[in-house]
Amino acid sequence: MAGTKKNARMKRRAKETVFYWSIVILPLLQFCVFYVAVNANSVILAFKSYNTETGLYSFAGFANFTAFIRDMAGMPALKTALKNSLIVWLSGLAVGLPLAQFFSFYIYKKMPLHGFFRVMLFLPSVVSAVITVALYKYFVDRAWPEAARALFGVKMPMPLATLSTRFPAILVYNVWVSFGTGILLYTGSMTQISVSVAESARLEGANSFQEYWHITLPSIWPMATTFLVVGVASIFTNQASVYTFYQDQADNSLYMFGYFLFQRVIGKAATLADYPYAAAGGIALTAIAVPLTLGAKALLEKCGPKE
Repeated sequence: MAGTKKNARMKRRAKETVFYWSIVILPLLQFCVFYVAVNANSVILAFKSYNTETGLYSFAGFANFTAFIRDMAGMPALKTALKNSLIVWLSGLAVGLPLAQFFSFYIYKKMPLHGFFRVMLFLPSVVSAVITVALYKYFVDRAWPEAARALFGVKMPMPLATLSTRFPAILVYNVWVSFGTGILLYTGSMTQISVSVAESARLEGANSFQEYWHITLPSIWPMATTFLVVGVASIFTNQASVYTFYQDQADNSLYMFGYFLFQRVIGKAATLADYPYAAAGGIALTAIAVPLTLGAKALLEKCGPKE
């Protein structure tokens, strides 16, 4: 009898093991192939060069790193990329983050039309970026100027087609599409706050702003810290959807680090000879981003608000 029970337990465990591995094997393979292998190959490529005549890679030492650092110091496109990347980060920090928390608090308190705002602000996160860009381009370059002409008799230029207004229009788009994930996570964190704490604050005479500042913000600060830290890291990888808007035709004034490197490996003019340079550029930017990210994380954890 004891042997029968033991065999039954072993069969059950074997079935559980098979079920477990059938669930996790595909994600593990994807992680190994598309993250570990790809990044390992990038590190190896950074120290190689491609011979277009023989079609072979050869060891190049630190030549690719030297070329990228030299371009960082002298290439106008990379200087513009640094400026634009910082502007996109600052716009998200100064505009996107506060607005995401404001709308999250509005939805969390179930104020009028909170359901409408939840759906409309989260919608860009679940719709293809190509579709949202196409809708945004239609609204900004056609619907908005036509409405201004019809209502006020004002002739407006098309923002995304005008050199001086392209970048501000892209900034507005990126702030808009950034709301979805932030609102989902912020509202999730806010719902974990004890109802009794908020009720006690209201009984003590706290208004909505005081409740947000003294109770809600300190409670969701770990989540806000995550967004802020990720934002610092994204300075050197974000392309702000520039490629989706303009593909290979983006003006130099729109360059960002993410777009510059993306173009070197995906653009129409990209060749296998560009891969080592792009890999070295990615590693060099990572070496800059890592200490900045860790420093921002330590500072935010030390100086964050307390309840």
